[in-house]
Amino acid sequence: MVASANLPNAGHTNQSHWIWGGNTDICWFADTGGVLYVVYAPPPPDEGNIHISLVDPGTLALQQTWVVPRVKKQTGFAFAVSGRFYFGSPNGNSLQQIDGVFDTATNEYDGSYRNALPTTSPGSIIYLTSWLPATNQLLVVFLDSGMYQTLLLDNAAVVEQHS
Repeated sequence: MVASANLPNAGHTNQSHWIWGGNTDICWFADTGGVLYVVYAPPPPDEGNIHISLVDPGTLALQQTWVVPRVKKQTGFAFAVSGRFYFGSPNGNSLQQIDGVFDTATNEYDGSYRNALPTTSPGSIIYLTSWLPATNQLLVVFLDSGMYQTLLLDNAAVVEQHS
């Protein structure tokens, strides 16, 4: 083992997973500039809010932890861009709605942030697969009915969409 770390009060073995399950209690996020985060939540009975910890990549020591006022088990997915965590919720059977953002620099959560990921046909299922930062905007890559799509997001508006 190269390194190990203790995550205080973190759920495990599907105690505090994302809403879709899948053994997602503890998730690692690599952000721009080589920054490493771990995201987790307390197990029942607390059914805890999302915890985001900044991690030293060499030692895995937790450097700072933020508690987001959002229950992890009621959240579908997350991704990080430049210290901001975007959260989404399922819409039907798909992950189609970005509906919250947390900024680690300001320790602020905006639950009113909304950005629907459009589909090309009714009933399409979108799976968020990746992200790339692009000059103060967010380039989201996702799979829609077997075709890769990209969206260029600026705040809560879709600026461009490409197939």
